[in-house]
Amino acid sequence: MFTRRTSAAALAILAALSMSVISGISTIARADETLTGRRVTGGGQYTDVFLSPGTVAVVAVHAIRHQDGTVTGQVDQHYPEFGVSVHGEVKCLFVAGNRAYLSGIITDVQQTSNNPIASFYPVGTYFVLAIEDSGEGHNSSPDRVSVLYPLDTLVDCAGPEALYAEDFYTLLTKGNLQVVP
Repeated sequence: MFTRRTSAAALAILAALSMSVISGISTIARADETLTGRRVTGGGQYTDVFLSPGTVAVVAVHAIRHQDGTVTGQVDQHYPEFGVSVHGEVKCLFVAGNRAYLSGIITDVQQTSNNPIASFYPVGTYFVLAIEDSGEGHNSSPDRVSVLYPLDTLVDCAGPEALYAEDFYTLLTKGNLQVVP
């Protein structure tokens, strides 16, 4: 049975929880404000593990989140052996520590030969890409990058769909990727 004393205690607990929730919302809002300026840049070479295992792929990326929250950038993926180059426009960028998740839309595909790899990336197809910056210098492990993974719909790069790209991580054999949190 509730008494005045237990009701007062319950109200005090409820008030404390409310303040905690309000504080949490405030913290989230401050965290959202600090998302600006996050970026990923660089490029490198890796061995493809998805489209054509053992094939060399070259990736270049530049993406930034601006003060107004918009994201701009581009991704280029080139398969020198097959003469296929894919260009994408970055629409979403999420940075978590030393990892960046990008999603966007493929805007151009060039090919010097009739290679089936190009068919995986038709213009208008969406993509997701994951990058891990392992640090700088000779003592650092190689950076990791996922393949430019094609999708039917644009995904929230902070959502669980973006994490799927991590299944296709591979080490850069040359180059450097930088993630700025």
